[in-house]
Amino acid sequence: MVEKMTIEKLAEMTQQQFQEVDKRFQEVDKRFQEADKRMDGMVTKDMFTEGMDMILGEIRATRQDVRGFRVDIAGLEERIEVLEDKTGGRQRVNV
Repeated sequence: MVEKMTIEKLAEMTQQQFQEVDKRFQEVDKRFQEADKRMDGMVTKDMFTEGMDMILGEIRATRQDVRGFRVDIAGLEERIEVLEDKTGGRQRVNV
């Protein structure tokens, strides 16, 4: 019984971490959409350059987020492997 509770808790933690990663990804997407909206209507060279600088800034921030996603995904993969080891293979665990 303790083993099952541990597996369920691990599955719950994995699901929560996945939801956090998904939320962060949505925030990145929102930032890109906002930067894209700011680019609309920029007609002078200076305005365009400013807009491109904003986009490049978002790209740099996104690269950092992607690195964080990779770390989070690696953590999720490790948890999934632990769950598989404890359950004897891939099984669906309801949380």
